[in-house]
Amino acid sequence: MRYTSLSIAWFLSLAACSATLEQAVKKTLPSTYKVRKPPNSMALLGSVVVEDNRLIINDCYGGILAPIDPSWSAVSVKYTRAASTDVAADFGGAVSVGAAGGGSVTGTITLSDTAIYELKELFFLPSSACATDGARRASYARPGGAEDRVVVRAVRAASVAVENTSSTSTDLKVTVPASAVVVHGGVTVNTEDQVALEGTNLFFAEQIATIKTTLTELDTVELSTGQATEKLGPCWVKLKSVSSDEWTAELACEDGVARPVKGEINGLPAYERTGKGVSYSIAVRSTATVGVYAVSYSRWVVVG
Repeated sequence: MRYTSLSIAWFLSLAACSATLEQAVKKTLPSTYKVRKPPNSMALLGSVVVEDNRLIINDCYGGILAPIDPSWSAVSVKYTRAASTDVAADFGGAVSVGAAGGGSVTGTITLSDTAIYELKELFFLPSSACATDGARRASYARPGGAEDRVVVRAVRAASVAVENTSSTSTDLKVTVPASAVVVHGGVTVNTEDQVALEGTNLFFAEQIATIKTTLTELDTVELSTGQATEKLGPCWVKLKSVSSDEWTAELACEDGVARPVKGEINGLPAYERTGKGVSYSIAVRSTATVGVYAVSYSRWVVVG
């Protein structure tokens, strides 16, 4: 399933005030966005969501971070004689409920200075947990590949404020600390590998897209330095040098571009992106024969 890159700022022209955070998200954002429970300071872009138990597999996909739109208006949640557990269900540890008072909560929590983080031009990260898990890896190699549910957009509030509207109720208090949020996992902004934003950062909603990925692998071959693998798609690998703990190789393709790749001997695969949605992974391991190395070579393609 493809997702369309559209600004949704016009959906947020008016503040939404609802009885729960989930209602506020449904009222304010398009239906493709879901509340994140609990909100946290991590964008989680490119992470895979296992739906049955909300398990997150971090940083399985990389991509390009779209420009961040800071022009959104506020989202408000208004509690009237609510239980403290209701607040905890919405905000986790981001908002605390004071010990004083009558036990119920009456007040408003407002998320403002909101913006969207969007990951575009996704490609698979071959060194991620999605690739190193044997069962998941095998699923990508099946005919037609495998589908993942991937976080492609996350909505962030840079300001969280509370207003207590009853002197007889339990007080609300913001506890989310001011911090830098880092977008991880093969995400690039211009030429940078990560982006950080200072201040209070609470990601409270997200969009999850279904992404299909295929894996094609060549049989592991034994090479000496200077030798090359067979072609996999339009590219092949030439082993350039090997030291006691590091190898260097060249990913050569029919486009005439030779891409340098390096990694650790017997370590995780190194990867190189060669085109939209296409990445290659290379792993080099020692063998019983001096000067001969086992080279594994794979091609990952995001097809939709």
